[in-house]
Amino acid sequence: MAELNFYKQSMLQTIKETYPKYRQENILKELQKEGLIYVENPLITVDDSVDITDVPEEEQLVYSVQNSDTILKKVEDFEIKSSYSYSAIFSMSEYPAELLEQLKERNVIKNYSLNNDALITDINNISPSYCEVDSNTLILKFSRLLNGFLPIEGDNKRQIKYPIIAVLYQDLNILEIRFEKVRGFLKNNDEYFYHKQITLVKSWVEEYLATETEALNLSPVIEYITQNEDKEVYVSAQAMNLKSKKKAILDTGENDEDVLPLLGELKALIKENQEKFDENPDIKDLLENFILETEQSSDLPWISLTWKNESKSKAIKIKFQFNYLKQDYSLLQYYGNKTEMERMNYVTRYLIENKTKCDEDFETEEFGENDQSQTG
Repeated sequence: MAELNFYKQSMLQTIKETYPKYRQENILKELQKEGLIYVENPLITVDDSVDITDVPEEEQLVYSVQNSDTILKKVEDFEIKSSYSYSAIFSMSEYPAELLEQLKERNVIKNYSLNNDALITDINNISPSYCEVDSNTLILKFSRLLNGFLPIEGDNKRQIKYPIIAVLYQDLNILEIRFEKVRGFLKNNDEYFYHKQITLVKSWVEEYLATETEALNLSPVIEYITQNEDKEVYVSAQAMNLKSKKKAILDTGENDEDVLPLLGELKALIKENQEKFDENPDIKDLLENFILETEQSSDLPWISLTWKNESKSKAIKIKFQFNYLKQDYSLLQYYGNKTEMERMNYVTRYLIENKTKCDEDFETEEFGENDQSQTG
């Protein structure tokens, strides 16, 4: 009981310190829809429903969790289905299906629907929760207990639960690690904080699941996607370190048009005036060579892609930071309007699908060149 009380208190402080208003409102709407909480005369209620009629709006979620272990479990459920700000993607040498079953049987990983998450207070004693999304997707949730001190007098210590989500794609042999932003005082202003969380999960996966992980080189994949002019995806911003030592940031801006300034606009200009440029091939060649040389000779520290949606508010925007903190992996940052778990899963599968196509095209080109050199 003492352990449950400590866990619940940590969750309550997590909600107070880290849950933005929109997230609390979304959770409350779902709880009310399921009849777990109600205001005045409810249409639907269940056993142990919590009456929040006289509770101030900003305290309703905390009050609900305080008074219902069922609601506490629901909040854990939201942690799995929630959107996350960051992710990193790695390949696995093989999918450890048998080992995962053994870990379930030994209760090293716990069924999240039957157990509360185990807080990680010692990195040598980690017991993640697991959730099977579908036959090809398994989620492991690592729940760290973070301690921090606010720069105020009196009771300034804060303890929060910090979930890190590891998504294992069986059909792809892919590991994706997701996590949220955390305030400076909770990460002790450590610039390597997020890298350490990624390392923690990768190390656990490699040790307990006996599989090797390797960072995916996403830079050629992103180039492949943009060069193929996919109608679903477009470059919405990018940073360029030019050959001339100058730096530039190109951004489509608030209008969110699918044409990048300068280089993108030049490409569009050539395409829209194809006949005129065909009449002046020298000018066309000059412009196309300028665009090509600028793109090929420039270093791209980061690039942002937008996945279109019928509703602009539901478009997915992701910033890809290549070689994050000089590491061998890319950091994906979801920004703008956050998306749900299913759409994040979709983006990962989309990237892997295009990586496969990119690798196949490269092998075909390489084979063709080798074949020509031998016959020549």
